[in-house]
Amino acid sequence: MKLVYLAHPYGGMAENGIKAVLLEYRIMTKYPEAHIFNAVRYFSYFGSFLPEVEIMRNCLDMVARCDELWVAPGWRESPGCKAEVQEAASLGMKIRYLTEE
Repeated sequence: MKLVYLAHPYGGMAENGIKAVLLEYRIMTKYPEAHIFNAVRYFSYFGSFLPEVEIMRNCLDMVARCDELWVAPGWRESPGCKAEVQEAASLGMKIRYLTEE
């Protein structure tokens, strides 16, 4: 089973958290061979007590631990997603750009 990092825009917006979880569910249903690490679901809980730069450092560390990076629509407007894509590219990881389904 491959470990996939899901990069999804967040920006502290609860609606983006919901969208990220729904996308994660759709991916798990369509690609059962992929184990999804949903960074928004995992790291959103830390936003109230960790600085954003520390959360992003942890995100990039997790990108490096995964086999692939799958990127949600809207990523170009997200500084965090852009950093995750750049990190994955620098590591030579496979990057999959998801579309609205």
